[in-house]
Amino acid sequence: MKPPTLHLSADDLDALLEGITPPGATSHLETCALCQRMVALDQQLARVLSSLPEEDPSIGFAVAIMSEVRIGAGTVTLPAASYSPREVAARRRVWIGGGLAAA
Repeated sequence: MKPPTLHLSADDLDALLEGITPPGATSHLETCALCQRMVALDQQLARVLSSLPEEDPSIGFAVAIMSEVRIGAGTVTLPAASYSPREVAARRRVWIGGGLAAA
């Protein structure tokens, strides 16, 4: 019996955007319409995001944010998420892409 097809991971998609071809990605993309679509959407999103103007935070932005941060007795420290930076970036692209598609 043939094993189930594994699609490209968020790391694989990010690597492709950076011009790096993960092992097996080329042969998988030849036959997988879903992953072909994901690569195309990633490329489109990267083009749209790169066309946006860069914005610098206003003077005093950090001070305004930090003035709202309260650290005191009984503060609970939450563990950091266990997502890799590539997974976080991929999730962010999905959210931004959805927002752009809806706009």
